Amino acid sequence: MTSVLPAIPGAVRSPKPISKVNPPPLPSPRRSLHSTKRTSIEKEHVNSTIGTADRRERMPLTQSIALDLLKEGYVRSYIDFFHMVIQPQQGTLTFDAAMLQDFKLLLTAAEDSQRQGDRKEIYETRKHLAGYFEELNRNDTAVDYYREALDIASKIPEEPSYEVEAARNLGNVLEALNKTEEALTYYERSKLLSSQATNKDSTALASKAIVSVRMRIAEELERTSHLPEAITHYLQCIDIIESGSRDPLLLNDLRYRLGKAYQKSGRVEEAVKYLDTFLEKAREIGDKTKEGWAHAALAACHESLNNLPLAAESLQSFVHLTESDTSQKSSHAQACNQLGMLYNRMGNFEQAVQYFERHYALTREMAGEGDANKSDGEGTEAPSGAKPPMRRGSVGRTSSVGTAQVQLGIARGHALMDRFLSLVKDEKQLPALLKWKATGVMEGDNISNAVSRQNSAV
Repeated sequence: MTSVLPAIPGAVRSPKPISKVNPPPLPSPRRSLHSTKRTSIEKEHVNSTIGTADRRERMPLTQSIALDLLKEGYVRSYIDFFHMVIQPQQGTLTFDAAMLQDFKLLLTAAEDSQRQGDRKEIYETRKHLAGYFEELNRNDTAVDYYREALDIASKIPEEPSYEVEAARNLGNVLEALNKTEEALTYYERSKLLSSQATNKDSTALASKAIVSVRMRIAEELERTSHLPEAITHYLQCIDIIESGSRDPLLLNDLRYRLGKAYQKSGRVEEAVKYLDTFLEKAREIGDKTKEGWAHAALAACHESLNNLPLAAESLQSFVHLTESDTSQKSSHAQACNQLGMLYNRMGNFEQAVQYFERHYALTREMAGEGDANKSDGEGTEAPSGAKPPMRRGSVGRTSSVGTAQVQLGIARGHALMDRFLSLVKDEKQLPALLKWKATGVMEGDNISNAVSRQNSAV
């Protein structure tokens, strides 16, 4: 404790001399006990407290409660009430009459328990004060009372359940304040103590909290490209769930996260292992959306391993799963585009044209609906908040349609190149070449006929 009263004093702190408090217009603790001269403020206080009933009724409720605390001998409660309500040092709180009375009761109960020296009662009163401020969304204040509660609970060794609960409560409020690393420390302390006490319920609660906060830490590590550390947290989460805290859905979502993290870090073979298991489990429970994510992620892995046929197979599965899901239209279009590029790389130009045509048609459709700039996978969320697997470019609506059109034109050119060269080399094919030049139709060629049918669309 510092030499001045803190902004968020706890009732277990040993009271500071009253001479440190000066809360006008309430009685000033700075006044000498031997002084007989009253200030104008003190005269007003006397008139307010021993004057007529109507004067008392006109006094603000906050001052009335503060004076009651002093009259009843609750000095520590008065100091806390003053710093929290009358002259707050960490932001103003709005209290209604009922909340003020509740706060008074909590403070006086805490001071009574301190005087009696009953540690269990002291713990309960500190916990209730912390919960009071937690409900007010003042976790910065709640955390101080939870720390006090944990300190008291650690001095009740005969009943470890107090410390188990106190450590978990402190972890919860620290996590709410985004102090995830510190929260993890207290969750693990709670789990260790509950395991030693063979309390299965408390162990399960602590394990669940540990998984939750480790996932948050791993997300942040991924965001900042600290992939090995993120992978470590994901692996520890999987170990916890597999060893006791059974949650098959969360476990499978963690496999997806871990697979994506391995993929980003270049450990693609390990990524494929986890993504294959994620796909298998998604099929078992009939989750078509997650099955699609698995195929998309696996396609990226196979492509990075230069296994283009397997990548195309995974993307085709994704396209099949998403073609009837309007919420994934953007992802579906992008998958068609990626398939077109894969088939171009494999030299299968006819297949490439088919998928580029689908991509172009979907892009035009989304542009007409105003969807071209919407985020990928809209309407569906990846497991446990993970990002959807398909990504779109940052181009705007017009350039998206234009890009799709250019890609389709290039693909059609590639598909017709062999036929065109054969016409150029054979003089007898000059009439056919001229006809193609005039009409855009190349006799005997399915692709050119399809081109002719779709010229109006382009």
